[in-house]
Amino acid sequence: MDLKFTENHCYRYDEASHVTPNSELYKALDLTLNRTVALKKVIIQGNTPRERKENLKRAQQEVKTMVQIGELTAKIPNIYGTYYEEKENALFIVMQWINGETLADKMKRSVSLSMFLGWMHELCQILDVMAKKNFQHKDIKPENIMFNQNNDLYLIDFNISVSVPNQMEGTLYYKAPEMDYGSITTARDKVDMFSIGVMMYQFVTGRIPARMMDYDCYDPAAGKWDFFKEVIAEKPDTSANMNKTINKLMAYSPKDRYRNYSELINDLKKIIRETKCR
Repeated sequence: MDLKFTENHCYRYDEASHVTPNSELYKALDLTLNRTVALKKVIIQGNTPRERKENLKRAQQEVKTMVQIGELTAKIPNIYGTYYEEKENALFIVMQWINGETLADKMKRSVSLSMFLGWMHELCQILDVMAKKNFQHKDIKPENIMFNQNNDLYLIDFNISVSVPNQMEGTLYYKAPEMDYGSITTARDKVDMFSIGVMMYQFVTGRIPARMMDYDCYDPAAGKWDFFKEVIAEKPDTSANMNKTINKLMAYSPKDRYRNYSELINDLKKIIRETKCR
């Protein structure tokens, strides 16, 4: 399929490589500059023209914030431009295409704990830069962490906030409880921390922790899990610091997680040091 915004901006793309309820991601060819790009189509939600206009404005502001973040870290894709298609109520974002493999691909092979923790440390440094701009990714998972052919880490596929809160956000198993359907809060400042905890739990145990099986909350007003299966119960050789960090990251209440990424980074450094000493 060909997509033409202006005489100087034409793109050719096939089937979407990633689809969510709110967006589609394509690998596309920029026909004007003859380069491969990532083309993200974000559906602008809203029941009325006014709602759609407000959501579009918010989405465009988030893209501007991503550009600012890109000036502070080279670990997110460059943004080349945006275009709004009124007929489809869609915002198209043209970005740098990262050619390589995902963290999910790497985790299917044998990866050392120290190497994985190094990646988590690098990821947290990116999220720290974002947090200082009051910006969250909102869909952290192994599939959204990319490595190029030089093995440089990138964070991709940002979840632009155009969906209805607590209904169509995040990815099952990786999303924080405050993103669940019907949650009483729309706060998002600690959701990425929870997702990091899930990935660390997954790496240590070899499986993704699941709601109702590994943890659950029967009374949200209590602000804590009624039960939580710690990784050390399944993997007794897990260090106490690793177990404690995962527990804190996956706390039910955002206020019980790390206050900021600097604290988390310091704890990750401790775990990395003790891992190398083993």
